[in-house]
Amino acid sequence: MMISKEQFLAVKKCQSEGMSMAAAAKQIGISVQTARKWAKLDEAGFDSLKRDDIPYMDQYREFVLSILRVCPQTGETNILYRLREEFPDFNRNKRTFYRYMHILREQTGFVQFTGRVTSPREESPPGYEAQVDFGQFRMKDMYGKQVRVYFFCMVLSYSRMHFVYFSREPFTTQTAIEAHEYAFQYFGGRTQMIMSTSFPSPRHK
Repeated sequence: MMISKEQFLAVKKCQSEGMSMAAAAKQIGISVQTARKWAKLDEAGFDSLKRDDIPYMDQYREFVLSILRVCPQTGETNILYRLREEFPDFNRNKRTFYRYMHILREQTGFVQFTGRVTSPREESPPGYEAQVDFGQFRMKDMYGKQVRVYFFCMVLSYSRMHFVYFSREPFTTQTAIEAHEYAFQYFGGRTQMIMSTSFPSPRHK
């Protein structure tokens, strides 16, 4: 298991102070086996291994690209959450992941637009247009445990009437269709046009 530079330096500090690896591992929050493994290296050796992060991250390249191809504007944090959910053994820290994403976006052209373009729009007539957005949010449940909630929101452009549908599971093609149907039932019909500024991550069931 790869550890952060801070954890490595903490292991080496405990080692220099004569602390047992069991005590050091408990203090740092890693396994004894992991502590012993990294205690054998010096700082130069650790830095050399860290440079191997790119080959490690490349095994997840196609998964990340499958998200960027659908919506290049997907934030790095959302992609990182998806990676950790899909691959429980993923063990790189945020700094490594963000560095890799910067390189990947430059290589593939999926550059994340940071500005915002706005322009006035003509007001649409009643029943003509609605806007749909997908999102997610981390929150605590009644037991204080962190959980992720996914949501679908439809807004009627003329009246600004809202409909929101929540789910504990990421939206699939099927559940996204169902969410639209629930919104049509709530509004009592459907608009002629539906605009979307974001899309659910590409999961299909």
